[in-house]
Amino acid sequence: MEKYSVSAIDQSDAKYGFSGTTGQFSRGQEVASLIHQVEELHTLNESAWSFRQYKKQFGAPACKGSYNSERKMMRLKIDITAPLEKVLVYLLTPPFGFRNMLERDGGNTQIVERLGGGAIVAYKDIPAQVLCCCNVAARDSLVLAAVKIPTSNVAIAGIKSIEHPSHPPKDDAYRIDIPLAGLYLEQEGDVVHVEEFVSEIDVKGKIGKRGPGSQMQQMVRRMIALGRAIPRMQDVVGQPPYMQFM
Repeated sequence: MEKYSVSAIDQSDAKYGFSGTTGQFSRGQEVASLIHQVEELHTLNESAWSFRQYKKQFGAPACKGSYNSERKMMRLKIDITAPLEKVLVYLLTPPFGFRNMLERDGGNTQIVERLGGGAIVAYKDIPAQVLCCCNVAARDSLVLAAVKIPTSNVAIAGIKSIEHPSHPPKDDAYRIDIPLAGLYLEQEGDVVHVEEFVSEIDVKGKIGKRGPGSQMQQMVRRMIALGRAIPRMQDVVGQPPYMQFM
């Protein structure tokens, strides 16, 4: 299985808060708020979502994409036939899981702070690159990420941009802004019902904010690829990566 370089920098237990879109919070409040926001999106009435995309490919589960204009939030729904733990591991990005194995996402992820209770602060550095003959500037992101498993058949994950004194914005890189993204997974029999929520992400620079028009089609395509690949991937052996933070 592919390995990822993750260097842990354990900070002191000082009680400074995080500065995010919801204001100043203590650590526990910030993590609880993040998970609660994902749970709230899951419980929204179906009428709150407007249909945008439906795609099905041979040998892969169908994926439905919808949008909530009030919250500027995209939602993908797909059913994956695999155990909950396996689906969770391959939908989570490092250091919690192995999604990058399937999507070959660039950049290096570093743990800035271990918060306990399934939460960390993570920094990702994405160097400048050339894509399709275009020069893409360097970018980075600094996020609060958390995983919660409230029952044996439900798993919730959330991520959002924050500020942290150890990694101020750099002059030579654009700081990506992720207001909120999350997963709500629920096992029913042999199937895991997956809901992925992604806000309108601002990657800054010439690319700017990625709205539902530019993001939805790509998201649906990627989720179908994940839905096809995950059941065929190696089963989780031993302790899954996210457990070291629980």
